[in-house]
Amino acid sequence: MEEYLRKLSTYITEHPPDIHSDGGNTILDALFWIYCESASGDSEGVQQAHDSLHNQLQGLQPQHADAILNTVSDLCWEHDRQGFINGFK
Repeated sequence: MEEYLRKLSTYITEHPPDIHSDGGNTILDALFWIYCESASGDSEGVQQAHDSLHNQLQGLQPQHADAILNTVSDLCWEHDRQGFINGFK
């Protein structure tokens, strides 16, 4: 727990939350960031889905496959962040 609080304190010092904002850098964003940093890794289901997507992209040119994988990763990140934040509301 001490390590978690140390990371949270460092993150908030480096990225001061905007307590007047509904978007951007909020305290819940800070909690989510540290939660993700402290998580032990992806579940088996997430890893299987990632592997399946990666295999399906093998026939594409690398820059196209990377663009698709980056977009999917961004979508998953935002979905996780919203779920985390909405859980507190």
